[in-house]
Amino acid sequence: MAIVCNNSFRLTLPPPDTWALLQQLDLMATCFPGGTLSEWDGGDSFVGEVATRLGPMSMVFRGKGRILERDADTYRMRVRGEGAERRGRGRAQADFTFELSEDAGGGTLVASTTEVTLVGAVAQYGRGAGMIQALADELTLQFASNLARLIETGEVEAGGGKSLSVARLAGRAVMGRFRRGEGVSK
Repeated sequence: MAIVCNNSFRLTLPPPDTWALLQQLDLMATCFPGGTLSEWDGGDSFVGEVATRLGPMSMVFRGKGRILERDADTYRMRVRGEGAERRGRGRAQADFTFELSEDAGGGTLVASTTEVTLVGAVAQYGRGAGMIQALADELTLQFASNLARLIETGEVEAGGGKSLSVARLAGRAVMGRFRRGEGVSK
């Protein structure tokens, strides 16, 4: 199952400073919900894991990633991560593309496109593309919030790297849709 998710968020730093921050994968991993970086030598390759919960079931995807494209002139970066669920329940591959531009206030608009491919039993959890999109939106919101906190305070909220709860994220995503009037029939 393959899904494409588009999101964006704003940061107070200007694009050159945001670009420099995004190059520090060790810091970025602390901002990603459920993410940990176990190996990175400062280059283009890294090893890590993402932990998640679906109800009572915990899943940990361990794998590797690589920066496929890094263009400092256009502020565009493409990263691929792929891994296997440690208990053999499936595999996931994700391509993340980030494009930075200056917003009207001198900060940065970060536009992201994520292409996710799920294989195996784990793909059953993503049967509804709308649910996966809602979860991707919530993950992006949490990542952006953690990144903004890092910029403002130099720290990420405790738990930035803890496992994320898919059920909790789904609940937040559904509530967000209702608050925006998208879940109300007229």
